[in-house]
Amino acid sequence: MTAPESRESFERVVALAETRRNGAPALADVDDLDWCLFHSFPDCELTPKDFARTLPAFTAALEAGVNFDLELLFVRALEIGEAASAESRAALARAALARLAAGALDSSDAIATVRFAIRTVPAGEEPLARLLDTPALEALRWQMSVDYVLDERSLEDYLAMSYLRDTDPDAVRLLERFPIPAAHREQLAAFFADDACRARIAAGFGSFADPAESGLLREGLAERLPGLALGN
Repeated sequence: MTAPESRESFERVVALAETRRNGAPALADVDDLDWCLFHSFPDCELTPKDFARTLPAFTAALEAGVNFDLELLFVRALEIGEAASAESRAALARAALARLAAGALDSSDAIATVRFAIRTVPAGEEPLARLLDTPALEALRWQMSVDYVLDERSLEDYLAMSYLRDTDPDAVRLLERFPIPAAHREQLAAFFADDACRARIAAGFGSFADPAESGLLREGLAERLPGLALGN
């Protein structure tokens, strides 16, 4: 894209975002949305205020089932700070949570959604309830447990955005502005506790493990959870 064409992507997305605010259905072109996302970084074409204006369009796209690099989108939504309203971030998280509850997210997008939602959705809305309680999400809970066990990070580090490493002082300060409420932290600590993961992984291994990878997976899990009984 040339510079004028690039700016046109932003203008089209903002125009549709404005119609959404006014109650009209609007869905931006995915190429335009991708351009806005990847040009929202410091020293790129879009300022934090510019990118904040596009968030309603990203929310509409999520509601319509459009796929993005969700964690990158969520990280940028946090990094622009006060340029975005708390409600615009919460709306984005709610749209992703609805996708999660519908079983439309894989485990990596699901944990990205959890990481973002627990920092942006008011605690009273119980954003984790559907993930933890919906029977149809059993396979997703199993895969998230496997991913966490094999990740080897502490829960605190695991719940930090992947793009925000604790070796980056700016990242630490950013996450401090979006603390995890105690109730969410307790729910996730219980979900990812060793005994809970051990029981969940053992119960679902025969149903959810990929047969082509089950041997290597069995070895990795046994190393992380000694004595784990997975059957034959």
